[in-house]
Amino acid sequence: MSLSDSEYDSDEWEESQNDQNGPKDTIVTVAMPNITRPILQNIPETLKILNLVLNGTTLNLYRCEPAKNKYVGICSDKLRVWPKYLLQICVFNSVANFDGSYSSVPVRLPDFKTKGIHIVRRQLGQSKKDENGKVVDTTSAFVINTKTDTLFFKKKCQDKVTNKDIAFYLGKKFLSYTGNIPPQFTIVAIPFLDGKLCMDKAIRTPKFHVFSKRQDTSERPNKRRKKSREIATLDTNISESEIVLRQLEMEYAQIKHQNRKFEVTFGTIKRRIPQLPSGPVKMTLEYITRHTQVQMDVIDL
Repeated sequence: MSLSDSEYDSDEWEESQNDQNGPKDTIVTVAMPNITRPILQNIPETLKILNLVLNGTTLNLYRCEPAKNKYVGICSDKLRVWPKYLLQICVFNSVANFDGSYSSVPVRLPDFKTKGIHIVRRQLGQSKKDENGKVVDTTSAFVINTKTDTLFFKKKCQDKVTNKDIAFYLGKKFLSYTGNIPPQFTIVAIPFLDGKLCMDKAIRTPKFHVFSKRQDTSERPNKRRKKSREIATLDTNISESEIVLRQLEMEYAQIKHQNRKFEVTFGTIKRRIPQLPSGPVKMTLEYITRHTQVQMDVIDL
């Protein structure tokens, strides 16, 4: 942590000592949020994202193409007003667990291209290790008193010492979290006010993909550009259809798993009903299980 970051934390601590309700959390001590897919779906999509490529209905970031001074950025009037806020990048379309719950997918927030801002990086949750036993960097960043409504990120960059990516990660690194569906990302901004992260005031960007390079040839000279654009549009439609199909397949597998658990439970109840003494409990169980043998025809996807 830099000296300037420590000074901000010291100021917060001195203020909290005077609070009648006891010490307030600072940006260093506050618990980090666990932002899952259902939570992301309820956050307003009012944080603008800049300099992405609109391909059909999807926003794409092509990490390995030259930025040409058009770096990926975020913009909102609230970023100027909030004295401190947390920026976190999340995988939006993670698949559900078999019990129907969702897990958050930590992603490292890229380093900033914008100069002169004060930040404090925090690790999200417990430290995770890769297959080589090295700790995976999943840090997000608290931004302090920027007085600006726009921030830009580095598009592609490696640390000169560790050679690790410190900009945007390619989406293919997160396919295991999305059931091999192209991962979608979103950047979330959460204000830190009065010693708390205010999730009810959080905003986020539209969803976007991160690829290496675009695959179409519509911008190459001496080619049949119109035909290339038509092919690119068809490829996009096919890709989006495949994404929807895989999502439906995943949901269908989850429903089948849950349905099987219900069948086992009802089967156990039906087998044990004859062992119960006569009375209202036995009559009730016989009544609610009377149609359990009726099966519905389901067409596999």
